[in-house]
Amino acid sequence: MQVKELEITLIGGTKIYGELDSPQGKGPWKTVILFHGSGSSDRHATVEVMGKVVSRNFDLISESLVQAGYAVFRYDKRESYDIDIIVEDAREVVKYVSVLSDVSEILFYGWSEGVRVCATLISEFPQIKALLLQSGIAEGWSSYFAYILRELTVERFEELDKNNDGILELADFANCMPDSTSLTFSIYLLVLNIDKNGNMKFNKELDPEQKGRFSIKKNWMPLANEIVEDPTTLIRFAENAPGETWKGILENIKKTQIPILLLHGLNDGWTSPIESMQIARAARNHADAVFFKGLGHALSKVESPLKDEGGIMEKEVTMTIVEWLKKNIG
Repeated sequence: MQVKELEITLIGGTKIYGELDSPQGKGPWKTVILFHGSGSSDRHATVEVMGKVVSRNFDLISESLVQAGYAVFRYDKRESYDIDIIVEDAREVVKYVSVLSDVSEILFYGWSEGVRVCATLISEFPQIKALLLQSGIAEGWSSYFAYILRELTVERFEELDKNNDGILELADFANCMPDSTSLTFSIYLLVLNIDKNGNMKFNKELDPEQKGRFSIKKNWMPLANEIVEDPTTLIRFAENAPGETWKGILENIKKTQIPILLLHGLNDGWTSPIESMQIARAARNHADAVFFKGLGHALSKVESPLKDEGGIMEKEVTMTIVEWLKKNIG
């Protein structure tokens, strides 16, 4: 593999850094640009949990694609939750890569939030030959939060509700430890609070009288429904909450005529596999959707959506990507 370090100057003068990985020899190469998931991320898509590196899945994707004869561009993403900034940076990356002498054709690969980035930019760059979309959201924030809050979190509550009366008490959460699943997001952001004395309490919106108990049906579901109906209300709990009522990518996908590969794990604990089904329907006969049994959001092995903490992408996924590219792109 040849690795060329590159520097991109963004609007405003900020610089970001990336690399072009390519096969040995002389190009130009069909090149796949990799777009990250949400939050800060580097060119490796490094995921850390408790200071330990769990995965660097962009390395695996790049190695597989380069071995198959493609080039890959990946970059160190700026830390931002502002989707306009994220898309603007990605736009400048595409402009930069498009004029490199080592690059012939360009393809987009997006993971999670990166799917939104791909769908946003595709109409601006008609030269893009294909979309590869992993674990994306089809219908916007409402469908995303409906899956996590109405389905997965309720399933977890039912596990904790040992006497099956629909009422949860503080003692039911005694063994709940923070992890990197979507349930930590919902439980530690929306359910549990720590008071000034270090005591665990329920959020006052669930337990107004602070009696240490709440009803799944009467207290949790109204809050979950409020967030699903208007995700901007989440700002009461998190400063990085969505600032807009994003409706998803389906309209963009319907206008797209290029080949699309959709990849989704059936044990995804962040985005429902139904999202990729909806994207495939919107793309009509231009899309192929592959669903992986036993794999989660990162297309790594996970026991269930409730235990999806990420991990190393399975080799069957990169093999699927390469086979699809050979068949559809050449």
